[in-house]
Amino acid sequence: MTDDNEPPESKLTRSKQRWAREGKFLTGKVTRPEEQRLPPGQHLTADWPVLDLGLMPNISQERWRLDVYGAVEQTIYWTWQQFMAQPQTQFVSDIHCVTTWSRYDNQWEGLATRDLLAACQPREDARFVALHSYDGYTTNLPLEDFAAEDALLAHSWSG
Repeated sequence: MTDDNEPPESKLTRSKQRWAREGKFLTGKVTRPEEQRLPPGQHLTADWPVLDLGLMPNISQERWRLDVYGAVEQTIYWTWQQFMAQPQTQFVSDIHCVTTWSRYDNQWEGLATRDLLAACQPREDARFVALHSYDGYTTNLPLEDFAAEDALLAHSWSG
């Protein structure tokens, strides 16, 4: 170790740092072996378990909007068409729910939260994002979690 507690620079350290940026495990592989893909205590499902109260708001695309305001330099009031005109991102991920079900290879499409943040430009003092839904549900999370590389305001799932 050096005086400032930084690890010594080496080819192995650089490789591991690159693997971490690329989402690879310490072996350099992107995924676990198939037999290790399902975490302990989880069961695999092919469907999508219902996780709501069965009440689904009927919001037409003409009435839909995304409002971003607060500790931002640029407030945003987008219609559905303006939201869909933004860069769209696609990726595939597994879901491992705390209720013990897992579902493999979910195909997502939507607006990457990093692209939304680039558009609204959070102020330096911004630390959290508060999310409000049409039906009154609210939640909040740290700005750094909202800005995660794979975070998405998804509008489509598996087509």
